[in-house]
Amino acid sequence: MRGPAGDTPKGRAARARIVEAAWDLLVHDGSVPLTAGLTVRSVAAAAGMSPGAVQHHFPTMADLSDAMVDAVLVGVSVEPVEAAGLGMERVDESGFAEAVRAGAQANWDVLSSADESEVERRLRRLYALAVGRGADSESMRARLGEELWGSYRPTVESMMDSLVEAAGRRPVDPFTVGDLAQLTGALAEGLLAESMCGGVPVRAGLYADSVVALALALTVPARRRWTLADVDAGLHEPAGTALDRVDVAVDAACAAAGLFSEGYADVGLAAVAAAAGADVSVESIVDAFGTSRSVAAVSFARHLDALVAAAVRRRDTSVEVALSDVVTELARRAQAEPWVAAALVHERVLARASDPDRLVGLDVRRAVPLDDLIGDLLAELRPGWERREVDATAALVVDTVLNQSAGRSEEALGALVARVLRLVPSD
Repeated sequence: MRGPAGDTPKGRAARARIVEAAWDLLVHDGSVPLTAGLTVRSVAAAAGMSPGAVQHHFPTMADLSDAMVDAVLVGVSVEPVEAAGLGMERVDESGFAEAVRAGAQANWDVLSSADESEVERRLRRLYALAVGRGADSESMRARLGEELWGSYRPTVESMMDSLVEAAGRRPVDPFTVGDLAQLTGALAEGLLAESMCGGVPVRAGLYADSVVALALALTVPARRRWTLADVDAGLHEPAGTALDRVDVAVDAACAAAGLFSEGYADVGLAAVAAAAGADVSVESIVDAFGTSRSVAAVSFARHLDALVAAAVRRRDTSVEVALSDVVTELARRAQAEPWVAAALVHERVLARASDPDRLVGLDVRRAVPLDDLIGDLLAELRPGWERREVDATAALVVDTVLNQSAGRSEEALGALVARVLRLVPSD
């Protein structure tokens, strides 16, 4: 407490009476100082004390104002252990998303459940002062930032850090758990300020739903998931918590293909889950893909049947003709979907550059095995080549077709295909 009086039970009781009396006498709203319009005599009369006693405990109105703020902030303090513990109990039972939801809701309940007749009314007054431009507004913003949100953000960071680790996840670059805590703290601050100062009601569950969306968007599984090797080894997530088969994940991406006609940057993973079907959760989409760009890239897998058909149609007649046919079909379909082709190029580069043991989401080269399709034809066309040379040339052909098609969607197919086929050395 900021007053100079001795810290004794009797002194604390007297100060509490004075503070309560001052709050009861509050006559101004908005950005004017808390004690505007109050006098030592009016506060003393309301507290049932002498003016001298009030001045003994609070020599100035600034001291009294600070004590009034102290009383409110104590009433809305947040305890991190309970929220984190509630969330941790849910990780194994219900998965990461529900664990985050439980912890976030527990924190929100503490922040928003103050009694309307006392603490909430007073907190609303502090918010109004902080967001205004009055003489005390800057100092009020500093106090709320340090003493309310300064304690709340470490609470959320502690909770998130525990949940992320327990769920085997990590923040996506360049974000940290601290960033996630800062964002969720700012969200809580904004919602409370809008509700308390603007009178806008906050939908039940809005804060918890938003924190879950942030947590899923900004974290990914810490280890590789959803490759063919994982499927073969039977390393699946528990039923109902994730997409546990590569072909199911590919089907989900293909179902969402229509979302990417104008690009993928503005396509949310919630929209992908909705397009994939009622039995596919947002969390499973996040686990399987990580980003909407990855979904767009994998959605190209729906063209595989047509590409295989092009490869075998005239293979018995001429392998060279079959190679030309499949490259032409690949270019035609990539030109028709330049955004998807661009996403596929990007994801292929990332897959090659990534440590296989740290690759997050589907390995797009296996989910959309274009290299294998071209490589089989090249191996037959150039039987003297080593496998390494076949694989490198196949990857070069596929990357060039996709890249050129995405960037030159109006170019004549014949010219594009002829340029690409020159990449294949003659015997």
